[in-house]
Order: sequence, then C-alpha cells, then structure tokens
Amino acid sequence: MSLVLLTSQTHPLLHTPGWKTGKSYIGGTLTGFDAATLDAFSDAVVNDLVYLEAKGIHPEQWGLQNEPPYTTPYSCCVYNPQQYYSAFSACAPKIKHAFPNITVHVCSNTGQTVSGALIAGDAKVSALVDGWTWHCVGCPSTSQLGGSIDKFMNGSHGKRVWNNEFEYLDNKANDNRTLNTAQSVMNWLVFGDSPTWYWLHALKPTVNVEAPGYGLGYWRPLNDTNFTRFPDLPPGNWQYNDDNANAVLGFAKYLPWDAVRVHTEEDVLRPNARLLAYLYNPSAALWLHPHDRSHHARIFDPPGPLRDASARAAATHLAFVLTNSDCCANFTTSVILTGVQPSPQLSFSGHAYSPTLKDAGLGVVTPFLNSFGHLQLNVTVPPLTIQFWVQN
Repeated sequence: MSLVLLTSQTHPLLHTPGWKTGKSYIGGTLTGFDAATLDAFSDAVVNDLVYLEAKGIHPEQWGLQNEPPYTTPYSCCVYNPQQYYSAFSACAPKIKHAFPNITVHVCSNTGQTVSGALIAGDAKVSALVDGWTWHCVGCPSTSQLGGSIDKFMNGSHGKRVWNNEFEYLDNKANDNRTLNTAQSVMNWLVFGDSPTWYWLHALKPTVNVEAPGYGLGYWRPLNDTNFTRFPDLPPGNWQYNDDNANAVLGFAKYLPWDAVRVHTEEDVLRPNARLLAYLYNPSAALWLHPHDRSHHARIFDPPGPLRDASARAAATHLAFVLTNSDCCANFTTSVILTGVQPSPQLSFSGHAYSPTLKDAGLGVVTPFLNSFGHLQLNVTVPPLTIQFWVQN
C-alpha cells in the first residue's frame, strides 16, 4: 500500500482549524464524516506525526482526541460515539502503517466504554488498539482497589488499561491526597496490571486558581509581583507543590520503566495500607524513556507478573513499596519473601516520602529466616507515609 502524505501546498485544510466546523480550535467537530473528508483528514494526521519524527520528536503514543465528548475552553474537537468511531477507523490503520511501533489508545476519557464502545465492539478496528485509557481525575484510590477495578477492565478484550490523566479539580491540595495519589498509582498497577500511570500537569503558574490541585509544582511568571503566596519564589523560578509532587517522585526515582511487577498475596485487603512489589535489573534499568525506539515494546508493554523466564532472569533485584494513608496510626507489617534463597548479602535500603518528606533515608534492613523457612522483614510505616525498600 502506498501512502500519500499531504502538505500545506497540496491541501488547503491542513491548517488544523480548517478541518473543523467553525474554523476554530475551540469547539466544533470535523467538517464532514464522508469517506473523502476522512481520507484526507487521516492523511494529514499521519503527516503531522511524520513532521514530528523528522524534527527529532519521536511519536510514542497516538490517540484521536482527548475527552472526545466535551467542548472545552481550550483546543478540542468534539465527537459523538459514531463520529469518533468513523474518524478513528480512518486514521488508525494509516497511523499503524506509518508507525508500526506506536501505541494507539482509546479514548483518553472512558476507555472502551461510551466513546470507545463502538471501537471495542468491532474486532477489526479494535485490533488496531493497544490499550484503553481512562480519566479517573482525583478519584479515591479505592476506585481501583480489588474488584472495583472491574469497571475499567470489563470489555477490554485482554488489552491493557491505564489512567492517563490525574489531578484534583476543586483547586485544593492536602496531605491526605498525597497518599491517595500514591495509592492510585499502586492500585492501577497491581489490580489493573497497568503498564503506566499519568499525572497530567507538571507546573502551574502561581496566578492560576487551579494550581494547588493541578500542578506538581508552581512557577512564578515574570509579571507576577504579588508575593502574598509563595513569598520566597522569585519571578521566573519554580518550586514543588509538595502535596502532589511527593506522591509521585518516589516512583519516578525508584520504579524503572522496564520493571516487572511481582504478584503479592495480602492477608487482608487494606484500603489504607497498600503494597506493590517489582523486580528490575539495576545494571540495565531504563530510568528515563530512551530514544532508542527498539525499546518501545519493553517499556509500554512490559512482561506481566513474571510471565516469562527471560523477564524473570533479567530482573534480578527486588523492590517493594508500602503506604499508610491513616492519619494517626502506624502500620506495622511482615513482608514475607517466598522463593528467595537466603543470602548474607541480601538487604534493602529504605526511602521515605510524605507530604513533608522527599527521599528521606530509612537505613538498611536485612531479612531473617522465620519459623516457616521463609525470609521475612518487619516494617513499620508511619501515618501518611510512602516507603520504598530497594534491594542493595
């Protein structure tokens, strides 16, 4: 199949608003959903990605539209379910042909339901989908706890599901939300077997009312001279929003892209005390997204909980995350390692995060052999704390 790529010299509608009713970035939908319009539009979508690739920006993921049902005060294109299905069906085959390794996701809002339902129901079209993306914006982490995750997994046809937007829409940040965010990450990875998780906004301006709930940090514009808030933050500089940032910084530092999740058994499923365990290879761990596209499949569709021998052999070191979202009481637990051979060299270093802590050292613990012949560690997690225990 040959693919003709359009340029601004060959098609007058290449300028983005030209594809839309109202000729505006805000509001409206595509000018038409007939075969000719969708054919030209899908060629232009591919051309955008080719342009980015040529400029050194490698497209790793593609989705047709963020939150397709909604008109927003920023750039958007509104689709009803049938329109979304028609436009996606026109674009996705060409995207996959031009970029075989790209991750195609649906629908950046409600996954395989609502806008994505027609795609999920069409075996030929859904074969082009690599995963279903949801927006569980600011929701309680218990929404992904245990059987509650079924809402997001049902009808997924064995494809991955993940959350690709998170923030708090009521313009507030607080200490309890630090733990809620961290436990949202953990519950998606554990119960949804998700390959990744997204917070949306890195920095927000100090002058924006939504900044506390949206940003991992604040930046002060050069023209902001009101120092009532953030009096020590100079114009043109930024600082962390600790309540949000401290929830995710530990994962960014201690959970590499190519880690392999380890299955865990809990005596009781505790909403306030969560556990995530994983294996990784410290000598080859991908701590940052690599430019080498050949790694793409390993990053975005990593082996599941020890699904194959090669993944297990390559991932030689164990780490686990413990959280305690209780406001007042310590959580003390025994972590029992089955299938692990005793070794005098086996030890774990601890690192703590909380609303006020960033990577605080907890020292080193060494497992002991319990009465059942298994290695065991006893760990106490203070209130509102996230602990990473990483094998040395």
